[in-house]
Amino acid sequence: PLAGAAALASPLTPAPPPAAQVLTTRQQQLEVECETKTKDDVFVLIRAAVQYKIDDTNKESIERASYSLENPRQQMAAFVHDVLRSSTPKLDVDAVFASKEEISLQIKGALEQRFSSFGFIVVASPITEIVVEPLVQVPRRHCLRLVHPLHHLHSLTSPPLRPCRSR
Repeated sequence: PLAGAAALASPLTPAPPPAAQVLTTRQQQLEVECETKTKDDVFVLIRAAVQYKIDDTNKESIERASYSLENPRQQMAAFVHDVLRSSTPKLDVDAVFASKEEISLQIKGALEQRFSSFGFIVVASPITEIVVEPLVQVPRRHCLRLVHPLHHLHSLTSPPLRPCRSR
């Protein structure tokens, strides 16, 4: 009985084929989230929607899309993360909001450059949402209320500052 079990686990035994992948020529959408840091040290969560489809104008494109990539959605998401993590740290948080279109075009360009040879057409890659970390979203007047009690507490526990005198 042990010899039979060992034979099943042998490295010479071929692995079972992967599950069949179902592809469609309809336009699809891949939702991607990426948390990254801006130039002014603010963490933002950026959501992008990659809209793509298989190029069904010729048989070769369909075959490449079917057999070239093991997991095209995961690989596309990796490229989106790469673009977001390389472009966002160069911008202040306000510039990230102002540059949504430019970032979207960078994502689309990177995906087109890489995935067109595998039979995919990238239709669009809009940035659908930018979420700023909660403490940054607090209005300035609330921040002053948070800082002021701490300043007041510090002034009660510390000796008053005395002006420097020259001798």
